[in-house]
Amino acid sequence: MKELEGEQILWQSKNKRLLLTTHRLREMHKSFFDSTIKSIMLEELTSCELRTIRQFRFLRQALFYFLAINGAVFLLNNYLFKAELIKALFGQVHIGPQTALLLFFLSLALAAIYIALFFSAVKKVFSFYSTGMTINIQLRWLDFEERESFISQIEETKDQRHRCLYSGKQSQDQRKSD
Repeated sequence: MKELEGEQILWQSKNKRLLLTTHRLREMHKSFFDSTIKSIMLEELTSCELRTIRQFRFLRQALFYFLAINGAVFLLNNYLFKAELIKALFGQVHIGPQTALLLFFLSLALAAIYIALFFSAVKKVFSFYSTGMTINIQLRWLDFEERESFISQIEETKDQRHRCLYSGKQSQDQRKSD
């Protein structure tokens, strides 16, 4: 990264993916096939947010598989296997109590796996917004105080940058008026 005039690095993440300087917030993601660089100048930064992302699709899948497996056993035993066409094609078919119990425990295990996936997929994400871009960053290794401190540091740096730019503009205006 080429530094701008008077720019200093204030904070850098452990994996060097996120960088906070006196002038900008920058995210760099390099991989073998693709790389992404996002940069927001601090004067363009409009808001920031720490939010939690949950994957509710895992809960929906847990509920769906539990109800589908147990509902299928119920429907097959009580309605479908009593149909004359099924009896004519397959003979007398019935899901016994042992098999039904095995399918019930299988559906519970499957639901438990999806519920565990739901809780393990919870992410804390920093979102930084400007007028034309958003930077979303997952900082898993930081506890709440460090996350709050990071946002406060960005706010403080942005405030200092505004003061520096505003005082520089006032001094230029005074020179022009003289």
